[in-house]
Amino acid sequence: MTEAHELAHFTFLLSQLCLIIKPPDGRRFDTDTMIFAVQLHNISPSAYKMIRRSGLIILPSTEKVKQMLARSLQDSNLITLFDQLKPQQRLVNLMFDEVKLVETLRFSGGHVLGYSQNTAAGGDHEMLASHAMVVEVACHFGGPRYILRVLPCKKLTSDQLKELLNEAGSVVVGAGGTVISLICDNCNTNRSVYSKLGEPGSCQVLSIQEQSMFLVYDYLHIFKNIRNNWITVDSKTLSFVVDGNEYKLTGVIFRSFMRSTELLLFV
Repeated sequence: MTEAHELAHFTFLLSQLCLIIKPPDGRRFDTDTMIFAVQLHNISPSAYKMIRRSGLIILPSTEKVKQMLARSLQDSNLITLFDQLKPQQRLVNLMFDEVKLVETLRFSGGHVLGYSQNTAAGGDHEMLASHAMVVEVACHFGGPRYILRVLPCKKLTSDQLKELLNEAGSVVVGAGGTVISLICDNCNTNRSVYSKLGEPGSCQVLSIQEQSMFLVYDYLHIFKNIRNNWITVDSKTLSFVVDGNEYKLTGVIFRSFMRSTELLLFV
């Protein structure tokens, strides 16, 4: 006959009783409860939030569950990848960019997909993801590229992006790599993140990595900004001053620049 303390129902009830008598900030969830929470969240994030808000079952916050999922996804694959690389290939760049999504829901593999994962926990309603923030690992001295994170999001804030980049960088370092730069375009959110991390240039970003890294803007997008600003000028003339001398670019050079950037940037 199975002892009562060995029954899954009994251990779950005992765990819930222990959690009830503790203040929210002092609650520590055991392994079985965390596994149950992750499974339930994967089946339906909406149902998870509803059950948690009801207070009938004490569960970890959605942020805690997502952090657990983020730490577990692909990390072992990254370790295996770095083990196969030469030491210089483990010097990597972290490139991140937002990809626009169609705001819609779909059902796949028993899961409802399409909700953003950066909205506040406990909200009255789910928000559909309008973009996906993609973080990619690229070897600086040649080698494979690796998609590290894909975060469906809606109005991602600079603080949320900073947290994502710190987490992604920590995963790379934990897997045996060294992050030497972050690379992105110069949209408002990215500029705000760089400002909070220490401004473009060399700075100390990761506490677990002694080596500093460079915060870099993608030169292709810088060219695109020059081109777009060029287009908006009525005279279609780019003027700049070097050592007191004014230089202007227009006409054939402008059209040539347009054709080259259209091929380069696919726009």
